[in-house]
Amino acid sequence: MPGLDVTSTGRAAVVAEARSWIGTPYHHGADLKGVGVDCAMLLVRVFADLGLLPPFDPRPYPRSWMLHRDEERYLGFILDRAQEVDVPGPGDVIVWRVGRTFSHGGIVTAWPLVVHAYAPARRVVESDVSLPSRFTDPRHPRRFFSVLSGDPQMTQMRADGSGGSRERSEQQSGRGRSEMVGASRPSSAPICVICG
Repeated sequence: MPGLDVTSTGRAAVVAEARSWIGTPYHHGADLKGVGVDCAMLLVRVFADLGLLPPFDPRPYPRSWMLHRDEERYLGFILDRAQEVDVPGPGDVIVWRVGRTFSHGGIVTAWPLVVHAYAPARRVVESDVSLPSRFTDPRHPRRFFSVLSGDPQMTQMRADGSGGSRERSEQQSGRGRSEMVGASRPSSAPICVICG
């Protein structure tokens, strides 16, 4: 499937696709629009379904790994496929540190509005993350990433599935690329304490 361009048209398509998931019930490890999704699989489905990333599947992931381990699993799959940016644009990804690692994310629609699968709301919502909440708590720092980079090297890495991070170890970089996204797979618990 050919990818979208990085112009405002491509960004608008990401925002529209993210918003089309609003109201989908929160369900750990699921990725079916209208049926269930979590914060990780929402990101995967939006970008893969639009052809901006090759399909991949980071599952399974247990509930509390981010509380007891330092491995940046969630951040790792983002670093493999996007580049960090200082200022988010529409269609960019935001991730927050929860526990010991970055483990909750969403898609910026118009900063500070973010679409994310949020367990306390029991569904995918669009939130103003500038309002006082756990999203503004300094214990939960945030980072921004863009899949919609105009950098030709990033575009080629996405096209051939080789990822975008020089920071990840060889052991981590192979994780999650072998399976096709699509069907929901049961799993023990959420990837993210904020999600659920």
